[in-house]
Amino acid sequence: MRPISLAAALALLAAPLAAHDTWIAARKADLAAGEPARFELTSGERFPTPQTAIAPDRIARANLRVRGKDLRFGGRAKESHALLLSRAADSPGVAAAWVELKPARIELEPSEVAHYLAEIGESERIAKELAGQPPARWREIYRKHAKAFVRVGAPASDDSWREPVGMALEIVPESDPTRLSAGESLSVRVLEAGKPLAGFPLASVAAGRPDRALVRTDGAGRAKVLLDRSGPWLLAGTKLSRSTRPGADWESDFTTMTLSVAPAPPAAVTPRAAPRPAELIPDQPFVGTPRPSEKRYEEILRLKESGSDDAAMLEKIRKENVRYSLTTPEIQKLRAAGVSAAVIEAMLSPGRTPTPR
Repeated sequence: MRPISLAAALALLAAPLAAHDTWIAARKADLAAGEPARFELTSGERFPTPQTAIAPDRIARANLRVRGKDLRFGGRAKESHALLLSRAADSPGVAAAWVELKPARIELEPSEVAHYLAEIGESERIAKELAGQPPARWREIYRKHAKAFVRVGAPASDDSWREPVGMALEIVPESDPTRLSAGESLSVRVLEAGKPLAGFPLASVAAGRPDRALVRTDGAGRAKVLLDRSGPWLLAGTKLSRSTRPGADWESDFTTMTLSVAPAPPAAVTPRAAPRPAELIPDQPFVGTPRPSEKRYEEILRLKESGSDDAAMLEKIRKENVRYSLTTPEIQKLRAAGVSAAVIEAMLSPGRTPTPR
C-alpha cells in the first residue's frame, strides 16, 4: 500500500475540535473616568465563554496602558473560570490591557499534532519543514500574549492605541478598537519584537460562531479582518519555530486581541426636497375680477318667465345635453315658476326622453 504524505495525513487526522485560546476581555467596554476597569483573563475552547482561570503566578507582566503610560493592575482575584484583573483609569482615553505569561512546556502525542497544526494554520508549512516525515515526538516551549481595549470617559483625542505596548508578539489595530461597527473591516499589524511579521496566520472568530476565518499578513505585517456581525470578536495567531533549547523541539508564541463590535448604524435617510416657497412663485398677470357664474337652471327659469312652452325648453335641454345637477331648493324654485315635471326630469337626465306622465 502506498504511504500518504505528511500533509495528507495532517488533513485526515485533524479533527473538527474547537480551538483552545487564552485571552483577556473587558467586562465593560465603556467606562467613566475613575471607574475601575475590570478584565477577565482566561483560556477556553468556545470564545467568549471563560473556561479555565489563569493562575496568578503564571503572569510575567500585566499592565493597563492609558495615553502611553503603563499602570500595574492592583487587583488580581481568581474566580472559578477566569482571573479578574482590575485597575482604576483616571485619565480619559483608550486604555489597552495587556498580559504576558511565563513560558511553559507541553508534550503532544503524535495523534494530537495534526489537530494542533491545523488549528494554528501551520499544517502545510510544517509538513514541508519535516520533509514529509511525521514527527516521532513533539516537545514544545510556549509563551502567551493577550490584549484588550476599553474606552475611558470622553477623550478629546487619544491615538495611543496605534502604538505597540511592547509584547514579544503583538497585534496592533490601525483604527480605534473601541469604535468598531458591524460591517466594517479592521486593518491590523502583527509585530514580532517590534518588527512587522510577514506571512503570519491570523484567525478571527465572532462570538457564537464555530468557524474561523484565516488570513496571512502581507510583507508589511498587515492583514485585514471583516467584522460582519456585532458582539465580541477574537483575533488569534501563533508563531511556531524550531527550538535549540535542551529538552524542546519547538517554540511558540501565541497572541490574541479581543474586540467589542457595535451594531451597524441605521441607513441614512435622504431628505426630500422642501416645497418651493410661495415667495419664489412669480407674480401672475391681473385679468380682472371674475363675475359670479350663472347657474344653468336660471336659463330655464327665464325661458319659462318669457312664455316659452315645454317643447322649446326640452329642445334647448336636448341640444345642450348637459346635466344640471339640481339641488332640492332649485327644483322647488322651478316648480314654483310653473316648470313642468317633464322638463325638470330632462334637466336631471340629459339625452333621455322624459318619462310620460
